[in-house]
Amino acid sequence: MKAALLMVLFALAIPSLATVFRTGNNTVSIPTGQVIDDDLVVTGYDVTIHGTVTGDVVVAGYVVRIDGRVGGDLIVAGRHVTVSGPVGGTLYAISRDIALTAPVAHNVLAASGAMTLDRAATVGRDMSVSGGNVTVESKIGRDLRVNATNLTLASGAVIGGDLIAQVRNHTIAPGAKIAGEQQITRQQRRQSYTAGWFLRQLLAGAMLLAAGLIFIAFAPRLTEETETALRVHPGLSLGVGAVILLVGLPLVLLLLFTIVGIPVALIWTAAYFSGVYLSPIFLAILVGRLVWRRPGGSRYAALAIGIILLVLIRLVPVFGAVVTLGAVLFGLGALAMTLYGRGIHRRGSRNVCPAGSAAAGGLTDSPGRLDAEGDSPR
Repeated sequence: MKAALLMVLFALAIPSLATVFRTGNNTVSIPTGQVIDDDLVVTGYDVTIHGTVTGDVVVAGYVVRIDGRVGGDLIVAGRHVTVSGPVGGTLYAISRDIALTAPVAHNVLAASGAMTLDRAATVGRDMSVSGGNVTVESKIGRDLRVNATNLTLASGAVIGGDLIAQVRNHTIAPGAKIAGEQQITRQQRRQSYTAGWFLRQLLAGAMLLAAGLIFIAFAPRLTEETETALRVHPGLSLGVGAVILLVGLPLVLLLLFTIVGIPVALIWTAAYFSGVYLSPIFLAILVGRLVWRRPGGSRYAALAIGIILLVLIRLVPVFGAVVTLGAVLFGLGALAMTLYGRGIHRRGSRNVCPAGSAAAGGLTDSPGRLDAEGDSPR
Protein backbone atom coordinates (compact mmCIF):
# COMPACT_ATOMS: atom_id res chain seq x y z
CA MET A 1 0.00 0.00 0.00
CA LYS A 2 2.88 2.39 0.80
CA ALA A 3 4.49 1.90 -2.59
CA ALA A 4 1.19 2.48 -4.38
CA LEU A 5 0.52 5.71 -2.49
CA LEU A 6 4.00 7.00 -3.22
CA MET A 7 3.61 6.13 -6.88
CA VAL A 8 0.30 7.97 -7.11
CA LEU A 9 1.65 11.02 -5.33
CA PHE A 10 4.46 11.11 -7.89
CA ALA A 11 1.91 10.78 -10.69
CA LEU A 12 -0.10 13.64 -9.24
CA ALA A 13 3.01 15.76 -9.02
CA ILE A 14 3.82 15.47 -12.73
CA PRO A 15 0.98 17.65 -14.03
CA SER A 16 1.43 20.09 -11.13
CA LEU A 17 5.13 20.83 -11.50
CA ALA A 18 4.26 24.39 -12.48
CA THR A 19 1.51 24.77 -9.89
CA VAL A 20 1.92 27.54 -7.31
CA PHE A 21 1.65 26.41 -3.67
CA ARG A 22 0.90 28.70 -0.73
CA THR A 23 0.60 27.12 2.72
CA GLY A 24 0.55 28.27 6.33
CA ASN A 25 -0.85 27.29 9.70
CA ASN A 26 -2.50 30.67 10.25
CA THR A 27 -3.25 33.41 7.70
CA VAL A 28 -2.50 32.98 3.99
CA SER A 29 -3.40 35.78 1.59
CA ILE A 30 -3.07 36.50 -2.12
CA PRO A 31 -3.04 40.33 -2.21
CA THR A 32 -5.05 42.56 -4.48
CA GLY A 33 -3.33 43.20 -7.80
CA GLN A 34 -1.27 40.01 -7.78
CA VAL A 35 -1.79 37.82 -10.85
CA ILE A 36 -0.91 34.13 -10.73
CA ASP A 37 -0.73 32.89 -14.29
CA ASP A 38 -1.00 29.24 -13.30
CA ASP A 39 -2.91 26.83 -11.07
CA LEU A 40 -2.92 27.61 -7.34
CA VAL A 41 -3.10 25.36 -4.27
CA VAL A 42 -3.62 27.16 -0.94
CA THR A 43 -3.97 25.76 2.59
CA GLY A 44 -4.18 27.56 5.91
CA TYR A 45 -6.46 28.45 8.82
CA ASP A 46 -7.63 31.79 7.39
CA VAL A 47 -7.29 31.97 3.60
CA THR A 48 -8.06 35.08 1.57
CA ILE A 49 -7.64 35.43 -2.20
CA HIS A 50 -7.93 39.02 -3.45
CA GLY A 51 -5.75 38.63 -6.52
CA THR A 52 -6.35 36.97 -9.89
CA VAL A 53 -5.61 33.33 -10.74
CA THR A 54 -5.81 32.38 -14.41
CA GLY A 55 -5.88 28.61 -13.81
CA ASP A 56 -7.60 26.29 -11.35
CA VAL A 57 -7.64 26.95 -7.61
CA VAL A 58 -7.68 24.38 -4.78
CA VAL A 59 -8.27 25.88 -1.32
CA ALA A 60 -8.53 24.24 2.11
CA GLY A 61 -8.92 26.21 5.34
CA TYR A 62 -11.15 27.05 8.29
CA VAL A 63 -12.27 30.45 7.00
CA VAL A 64 -12.01 30.96 3.23
CA ARG A 65 -12.78 34.22 1.43
CA ILE A 66 -12.32 34.52 -2.33
CA ASP A 67 -13.12 37.86 -3.93
CA GLY A 68 -10.49 37.73 -6.67
CA ARG A 69 -11.04 36.29 -10.12
CA VAL A 70 -10.54 32.55 -10.75
CA GLY A 71 -10.08 31.71 -14.42
CA GLY A 72 -10.60 27.94 -14.13
CA ASP A 73 -12.29 25.62 -11.66
CA LEU A 74 -12.47 26.39 -7.95
CA ILE A 75 -12.25 23.52 -5.44
CA VAL A 76 -12.75 24.70 -1.86
CA ALA A 77 -13.14 22.97 1.51
CA GLY A 78 -13.57 24.82 4.80
CA ARG A 79 -15.88 25.69 7.66
CA HIS A 80 -16.92 29.15 6.46
CA VAL A 81 -16.63 29.84 2.72
CA THR A 82 -17.44 33.06 0.88
CA VAL A 83 -16.99 33.34 -2.88
CA SER A 84 -17.50 36.91 -4.06
CA GLY A 85 -15.22 36.83 -7.10
CA PRO A 86 -16.12 35.42 -10.54
CA VAL A 87 -15.27 31.80 -11.33
CA GLY A 88 -14.53 30.95 -14.96
CA GLY A 89 -15.09 27.20 -14.59
CA THR A 90 -16.94 24.99 -12.10
CA LEU A 91 -17.23 25.52 -8.35
CA TYR A 92 -16.79 22.45 -6.11
CA ALA A 93 -17.39 23.33 -2.46
CA ILE A 94 -17.67 21.53 0.89
CA SER A 95 -18.36 23.65 3.96
CA ARG A 96 -20.66 24.20 6.92
CA ASP A 97 -21.87 27.41 5.29
CA ILE A 98 -21.30 28.78 1.79
CA ALA A 99 -22.14 32.25 0.50
CA LEU A 100 -21.89 32.67 -3.27
CA THR A 101 -22.16 36.30 -4.39
CA ALA A 102 -20.47 36.20 -7.81
CA PRO A 103 -21.07 34.53 -11.19
CA VAL A 104 -19.90 30.98 -11.89
CA ALA A 105 -19.51 30.31 -15.61
CA HIS A 106 -20.12 26.55 -15.57
CA ASN A 107 -21.55 24.39 -12.77
CA VAL A 108 -21.85 24.43 -8.99
CA LEU A 109 -21.55 21.22 -6.96
CA ALA A 110 -21.72 21.77 -3.22
CA ALA A 111 -22.33 20.07 0.11
CA SER A 112 -23.13 22.47 2.93
CA GLY A 113 -25.17 22.98 6.05
CA ALA A 114 -26.35 26.32 4.69
CA MET A 115 -25.82 27.66 1.16
CA THR A 116 -26.99 30.96 -0.29
CA LEU A 117 -26.90 31.97 -3.94
CA ASP A 118 -27.03 35.76 -3.65
CA ARG A 119 -28.75 38.12 -6.10
CA ALA A 120 -25.36 39.10 -7.51
CA ALA A 121 -24.48 35.46 -8.23
CA THR A 122 -25.35 33.46 -11.34
CA VAL A 123 -24.68 29.90 -12.45
CA GLY A 124 -24.10 29.39 -16.17
CA ARG A 125 -25.11 25.73 -16.30
CA ASP A 126 -26.31 23.32 -13.58
CA MET A 127 -26.31 23.56 -9.81
CA SER A 128 -26.38 20.54 -7.48
CA VAL A 129 -26.51 21.02 -3.72
CA SER A 130 -26.79 18.66 -0.77
CA GLY A 131 -27.19 20.05 2.71
CA GLY A 132 -29.40 21.68 5.28
CA ASN A 133 -30.74 25.05 4.09
CA VAL A 134 -30.46 26.15 0.46
CA THR A 135 -31.51 29.63 -0.67
CA VAL A 136 -31.52 30.75 -4.32
CA GLU A 137 -32.03 34.42 -5.13
CA SER A 138 -30.70 34.68 -8.69
CA LYS A 139 -30.39 32.91 -12.05
CA ILE A 140 -29.32 29.34 -12.79
CA GLY A 141 -28.82 28.65 -16.49
CA ARG A 142 -30.06 25.08 -16.56
CA ASP A 143 -31.14 22.53 -13.92
CA LEU A 144 -31.23 22.91 -10.15
CA ARG A 145 -30.87 19.68 -8.14
CA VAL A 146 -31.29 19.87 -4.39
CA ASN A 147 -31.24 17.31 -1.59
CA ALA A 148 -31.70 19.33 1.57
CA THR A 149 -33.85 20.01 4.60
CA ASN A 150 -35.14 23.40 3.46
CA LEU A 151 -35.22 24.98 -0.01
CA THR A 152 -36.14 28.62 -0.63
CA LEU A 153 -36.53 30.18 -4.08
CA ALA A 154 -36.73 33.94 -3.66
CA SER A 155 -38.67 36.23 -5.97
CA GLY A 156 -35.56 36.91 -8.06
CA ALA A 157 -34.78 33.24 -8.65
CA VAL A 158 -34.75 32.04 -12.26
CA ILE A 159 -34.26 28.36 -13.12
CA GLY A 160 -33.53 27.93 -16.81
CA GLY A 161 -34.19 24.17 -16.75
CA ASP A 162 -35.78 21.69 -14.36
CA LEU A 163 -36.10 21.87 -10.60
CA ILE A 164 -35.39 18.44 -9.11
CA ALA A 165 -35.58 18.55 -5.33
CA GLN A 166 -35.86 16.15 -2.44
CA VAL A 167 -36.57 18.37 0.55
CA ARG A 168 -38.46 18.36 3.80
CA ASN A 169 -39.74 21.92 3.39
CA HIS A 170 -39.73 24.25 0.40
CA THR A 171 -40.82 27.81 -0.31
CA ILE A 172 -41.20 29.19 -3.84
CA ALA A 173 -41.88 32.91 -3.95
CA PRO A 174 -44.52 34.18 -6.44
CA GLY A 175 -41.88 35.97 -8.52
CA ALA A 176 -39.61 32.91 -8.92
CA LYS A 177 -39.48 31.47 -12.45
CA ILE A 178 -38.90 27.83 -13.40
CA ALA A 179 -38.66 27.20 -17.15
CA GLY A 180 -38.71 23.41 -17.02
CA GLU A 181 -40.46 20.79 -14.93
CA GLN A 182 -40.79 20.72 -11.16
CA GLN A 183 -40.02 17.40 -9.50
CA ILE A 184 -40.28 18.04 -5.78
CA THR A 185 -40.50 15.08 -3.43
CA ARG A 186 -40.71 15.19 0.31
CA GLN A 187 -37.52 14.13 2.04
CA GLN A 188 -38.11 11.36 4.49
CA ARG A 189 -37.14 12.15 8.03
CA ARG A 190 -33.66 11.04 8.85
CA GLN A 191 -33.36 7.49 10.00
CA SER A 192 -30.71 8.51 12.51
CA TYR A 193 -33.27 8.28 15.28
CA THR A 194 -34.30 4.71 14.51
CA ALA A 195 -32.76 1.76 16.32
CA GLY A 196 -31.51 0.20 13.07
CA TRP A 197 -29.61 3.31 11.95
CA PHE A 198 -28.13 3.80 15.40
CA LEU A 199 -26.94 0.18 15.52
CA ARG A 200 -25.36 0.55 12.07
CA GLN A 201 -23.43 3.60 13.30
CA LEU A 202 -22.24 1.68 16.35
CA LEU A 203 -21.17 -1.26 14.17
CA ALA A 204 -19.32 1.04 11.76
CA GLY A 205 -17.57 2.71 14.69
CA ALA A 206 -16.63 -0.65 16.21
CA MET A 207 -15.19 -1.87 12.90
CA LEU A 208 -13.18 1.33 12.47
CA LEU A 209 -11.91 1.02 16.05
CA ALA A 210 -10.85 -2.58 15.44
CA ALA A 211 -9.08 -1.60 12.21
CA GLY A 212 -7.35 1.27 14.00
CA LEU A 213 -6.16 -0.94 16.85
CA ILE A 214 -4.71 -3.44 14.36
CA PHE A 215 -3.04 -0.64 12.39
CA ILE A 216 -1.44 0.81 15.55
CA ALA A 217 -0.24 -2.63 16.66
CA PHE A 218 1.44 -3.46 13.34
CA ALA A 219 2.59 0.04 12.34
CA PRO A 220 3.19 2.05 15.53
CA ARG A 221 5.93 4.25 14.09
CA LEU A 222 3.92 5.08 10.97
CA THR A 223 0.95 5.93 13.20
CA GLU A 224 3.11 8.20 15.34
CA GLU A 225 4.63 9.98 12.34
CA THR A 226 1.22 10.49 10.72
CA GLU A 227 -0.23 11.84 13.96
CA THR A 228 2.69 14.27 14.20
CA ALA A 229 2.26 15.40 10.58
CA LEU A 230 -1.43 16.10 11.23
CA ARG A 231 -0.68 18.03 14.41
CA VAL A 232 2.13 20.11 12.90
CA HIS A 233 0.63 20.71 9.43
CA PRO A 234 -3.20 20.54 9.73
CA GLY A 235 -3.88 22.93 6.86
CA LEU A 236 -1.54 21.18 4.46
CA SER A 237 -2.96 17.80 5.50
CA LEU A 238 -6.47 19.01 4.67
CA GLY A 239 -5.38 20.32 1.27
CA VAL A 240 -3.45 17.20 0.27
CA GLY A 241 -6.33 14.99 1.42
CA ALA A 242 -8.83 16.97 -0.63
CA VAL A 243 -6.68 16.70 -3.77
CA ILE A 244 -6.17 12.94 -3.37
CA LEU A 245 -9.85 12.30 -2.64
CA LEU A 246 -11.00 14.28 -5.68
CA VAL A 247 -8.33 13.02 -8.10
CA GLY A 248 -8.10 9.41 -6.91
CA LEU A 249 -11.02 7.81 -8.72
CA PRO A 250 -10.59 9.76 -12.00
CA LEU A 251 -6.96 8.61 -11.97
CA VAL A 252 -8.14 4.98 -11.79
CA LEU A 253 -10.38 5.49 -14.82
CA LEU A 254 -7.52 7.14 -16.70
CA LEU A 255 -5.17 4.23 -15.97
CA LEU A 256 -7.77 1.68 -17.03
CA PHE A 257 -7.78 3.17 -20.53
CA THR A 258 -4.19 2.02 -21.00
CA ILE A 259 -3.23 -1.65 -21.08
CA VAL A 260 -0.02 -1.13 -19.10
CA GLY A 261 -1.89 0.95 -16.54
CA ILE A 262 -4.40 -1.75 -15.51
CA PRO A 263 -2.13 -3.42 -12.88
CA VAL A 264 -1.29 0.00 -11.44
CA ALA A 265 -5.02 0.87 -11.38
CA LEU A 266 -5.81 -2.28 -9.40
CA ILE A 267 -3.04 -1.59 -6.88
CA TRP A 268 -4.05 2.05 -6.54
CA THR A 269 -7.73 1.16 -6.09
CA ALA A 270 -6.91 -1.11 -3.16
CA ALA A 271 -4.56 1.47 -1.64
CA TYR A 272 -7.01 4.33 -2.24
CA PHE A 273 -9.99 2.73 -0.51
CA SER A 274 -7.81 1.35 2.29
CA GLY A 275 -6.41 4.82 2.90
CA VAL A 276 -9.84 6.45 2.81
CA TYR A 277 -11.26 3.91 5.24
CA LEU A 278 -8.37 4.13 7.73
CA SER A 279 -7.81 7.89 7.47
CA PRO A 280 -10.26 8.97 10.25
CA ILE A 281 -8.25 7.06 12.89
CA PHE A 282 -5.46 9.65 12.85
CA LEU A 283 -7.75 12.59 13.61
CA ALA A 284 -9.52 10.40 16.18
CA ILE A 285 -6.20 9.77 17.96
CA LEU A 286 -5.37 13.47 17.95
CA VAL A 287 -8.80 14.45 19.27
CA GLY A 288 -8.66 11.68 21.86
CA ARG A 289 -5.37 13.05 23.18
CA LEU A 290 -6.82 16.57 23.40
CA VAL A 291 -9.79 15.30 25.38
CA TRP A 292 -7.84 12.94 27.64
CA ARG A 293 -4.89 15.33 28.20
CA ARG A 294 -2.52 12.74 29.61
CA PRO A 295 1.07 13.24 28.42
CA GLY A 296 2.47 9.98 27.14
CA GLY A 297 -0.92 8.29 27.45
CA SER A 298 -1.87 5.19 25.52
CA ARG A 299 -2.49 5.72 21.83
CA TYR A 300 -5.04 2.90 21.95
CA ALA A 301 -7.10 4.73 24.58
CA ALA A 302 -6.87 7.99 22.63
CA LEU A 303 -8.13 6.20 19.53
CA ALA A 304 -11.08 4.72 21.43
CA ILE A 305 -12.07 8.14 22.81
CA GLY A 306 -11.78 9.77 19.39
CA ILE A 307 -13.83 7.06 17.64
CA ILE A 308 -16.59 7.35 20.26
CA LEU A 309 -16.76 11.12 19.72
CA LEU A 310 -16.80 10.65 15.95
CA VAL A 311 -19.70 8.20 16.16
CA LEU A 312 -21.65 10.64 18.36
CA ILE A 313 -20.99 13.53 15.97
CA ARG A 314 -22.26 11.43 13.07
CA LEU A 315 -25.72 11.54 14.67
CA VAL A 316 -25.92 15.32 14.13
CA PRO A 317 -27.72 16.15 10.83
CA VAL A 318 -25.49 17.63 8.11
CA PHE A 319 -22.78 18.69 10.57
CA GLY A 320 -21.99 15.05 11.29
CA ALA A 321 -21.46 14.31 7.60
CA VAL A 322 -19.21 17.36 7.20
CA VAL A 323 -17.10 16.38 10.22
CA THR A 324 -16.80 12.79 8.97
CA LEU A 325 -15.63 14.04 5.58
CA GLY A 326 -13.18 16.37 7.30
CA ALA A 327 -11.75 13.46 9.31
CA VAL A 328 -11.15 11.58 6.06
CA LEU A 329 -9.46 14.56 4.39
CA PHE A 330 -7.21 15.39 7.35
CA GLY A 331 -6.14 11.79 7.93
CA LEU A 332 -5.68 10.94 4.25
CA GLY A 333 -3.52 13.99 3.66
CA ALA A 334 -1.35 13.40 6.73
CA LEU A 335 -0.87 9.73 5.85
CA ALA A 336 0.07 10.55 2.26
CA MET A 337 2.59 13.19 3.35
CA THR A 338 4.16 10.77 5.84
CA LEU A 339 4.52 8.00 3.26
CA TYR A 340 5.89 10.45 0.71
CA GLY A 341 8.42 11.77 3.26
CA ARG A 342 9.50 8.23 4.06
CA GLY A 343 10.09 7.52 0.40
CA ILE A 344 12.24 10.66 0.01
CA HIS A 345 14.19 9.73 3.16
CA ARG A 346 14.88 6.20 1.95
CA ARG A 347 16.00 7.32 -1.51
CA GLY A 348 18.32 9.87 0.07
CA SER A 349 19.80 7.25 2.40
CA ARG A 350 20.43 4.85 -0.49
CA ASN A 351 22.26 7.58 -2.41
CA VAL A 352 24.46 8.38 0.61
CA CYS A 353 25.27 4.78 1.65
CA PRO A 354 27.98 3.07 -0.46
CA ALA A 355 27.17 -0.25 -2.08
CA GLY A 356 28.08 -3.25 0.04
CA SER A 357 28.26 -1.24 3.26
CA ALA A 358 26.36 -2.05 6.41
CA ALA A 359 23.90 0.74 5.61
CA ALA A 360 23.09 -0.86 2.28
CA GLY A 361 21.99 -3.93 4.18
CA GLY A 362 19.47 -1.87 6.15
CA LEU A 363 21.69 -0.97 9.18
CA THR A 364 21.62 2.79 9.76
CA ASP A 365 21.43 5.26 12.60
CA SER A 366 17.66 5.29 12.17
CA PRO A 367 16.63 1.64 11.93
CA GLY A 368 12.98 2.40 12.67
CA ARG A 369 12.71 4.42 9.50
CA LEU A 370 14.70 2.33 7.10
CA ASP A 371 14.01 -1.28 7.94
CA ALA A 372 11.94 -3.39 5.60
CA GLU A 373 8.69 -2.84 7.48
CA GLY A 374 9.38 0.75 8.53
CA ASP A 375 7.89 0.09 11.97
CA SER A 376 8.99 -1.39 15.24
CA PRO A 377 6.70 -2.33 18.15
CA ARG A 378 6.28 0.32 20.74
